[in-house]
Amino acid sequence: MTAERGPVSSPTTRPIADAPPRTRVRLGGTVRAVTYPAAGSDPTFRVQVRDGSGEISLVFRGRTDIAGITPGRGLVVEGVVLPGRPPTLIDPQYELLPTDGEEP
Repeated sequence: MTAERGPVSSPTTRPIADAPPRTRVRLGGTVRAVTYPAAGSDPTFRVQVRDGSGEISLVFRGRTDIAGITPGRGLVVEGVVLPGRPPTLIDPQYELLPTDGEEP
């Protein structure tokens, strides 16, 4: 599943492109895509998040889905950046941002 939406930002987040490897960061963005684990494989829910500057992968081990994390949804995430293309956060803390018409 994929979706596009405008960038999500907050005064307390930094652009994804400016997230240094091996550093704890707080990032804001929009879910671009989610990948569900294949039947019989290790439960790992993967999420691609994008802002206006770049993209980062989120990996949630032991999870097959997370309610509310869907393409087009705004998220704020916090964790340690692992280097790569794209960079990755493993089991980050996350905050779902309100959707249009939803109370915060």
